[in-house]
Amino acid sequence: MAEKHDILILPNQGDSSIVLLETHSIIAARGRKDAASLMVRKLALTSPESVTALADHGDADEQFSLGKKYYSGEGVPQDDAQAALWFRKAAELGHADAQYFLGLLYDKGEGVPQDYAEAAVWHRKAAEQGHVHSQANLAYQYYFGQGVEQDYSEAFLFCRRAAEQGLMWAQRVLGVMYEDGEGVPQDHAQAAVWYREAAHQGSAEAEENLAVLFQKLCNAAERGDANAQWSLGELYSKGDGTPKDSAQAAAWYRKAADQGNAEGQLRLGLLYGRGQGVPQNYAQAEIWFRKAAEQGNARAEFNLGMLYYNGQGVPQDDTQAEMWFRKAAEQGYENAKSKLRVLEEPVIRWAVCVKNLETGKMVLITPDMTVDTDDPRFGDEVHIVPVVKDQKDPDWLSFGVHDFVRDCACHPKIEPRARGRTIISHRAAVN
Repeated sequence: MAEKHDILILPNQGDSSIVLLETHSIIAARGRKDAASLMVRKLALTSPESVTALADHGDADEQFSLGKKYYSGEGVPQDDAQAALWFRKAAELGHADAQYFLGLLYDKGEGVPQDYAEAAVWHRKAAEQGHVHSQANLAYQYYFGQGVEQDYSEAFLFCRRAAEQGLMWAQRVLGVMYEDGEGVPQDHAQAAVWYREAAHQGSAEAEENLAVLFQKLCNAAERGDANAQWSLGELYSKGDGTPKDSAQAAAWYRKAADQGNAEGQLRLGLLYGRGQGVPQNYAQAEIWFRKAAEQGNARAEFNLGMLYYNGQGVPQDDTQAEMWFRKAAEQGYENAKSKLRVLEEPVIRWAVCVKNLETGKMVLITPDMTVDTDDPRFGDEVHIVPVVKDQKDPDWLSFGVHDFVRDCACHPKIEPRARGRTIISHRAAVN
């Protein structure tokens, strides 16, 4: 990764810190002359004696503050050993910044013997508390096997955590790892996403990476590489490395889809469903979702289920919807799990009933029956009542009460069975 993309190159062979504390309290990423830097916030000027007194009483914040004073020589003689002592006290109390600084000291061998393994210990403690610079440091150590066993998967894990917190260096490196398939399956579309994130923060290298990636995908796509074709479709769809163009995205997705690429089939189905780059056509969406779903693509399974659930491009069918939702849910797709919970819950249906005057009970009017207006057993009112019933039972209507209130007297499923009776909506229980 380092040689191909010219990143993570050490300023000199003796420098081994990814993030180091420079003079004037500037934190910078290792190997990155233009890395985002930030000033370590200045402490309010207080007497060393008062700070020490609070630190001696076990206050982790004050211990950390005193450690920084000794490290920078602010108000006290500069002393790396004393800095390490106070950072350690705060670090052992769980102070994330102190853990990070102690890791830096071990990384540089300042105030303590240089020990990359010990640096990794403290960076991990801080990283697990969300400390972005420790996450980046740990990613570097795992990538190069510095103080830990080399592990690209762990390097990717911590690099992603730092990238998600907005660290530009990590965003670009994450793009490289996605592009090269290091610690994660190769994914050019995701590489483009992270290059774009870093470029938006001003990384000229990420901007260059994105341009090179786009050209590389164009060349491979023209040669007929299906993965490159759907990846190129992604770049056109999102406007990564090229102006956004839904029609071009659809064209490249189709080329990939025609070769059996499940991701291309899924994306083409989504464009047909949304009417982006192609005319909206749910029947076409169904065709492409099904092709991808039959290859086990969870998102396609979910979207095919949604078409059945809504009756778009296919007849409405809760059974088919549930089947496809379940397939997606078994692969961990959260939206499918949510839809299954909705389908499995008892559903309130609105039944059409008349009252039997002889028994005082409500009688359900099913789709295949009517009630004679002159029948003395029944009252002059048709009641719309809520009931809990298996939603797949065809004898129970699925219209909500608001539908009836608005225009129920002429509703095609109600009027033939009402025979001129007054329509009443209420919440009486069905006996």
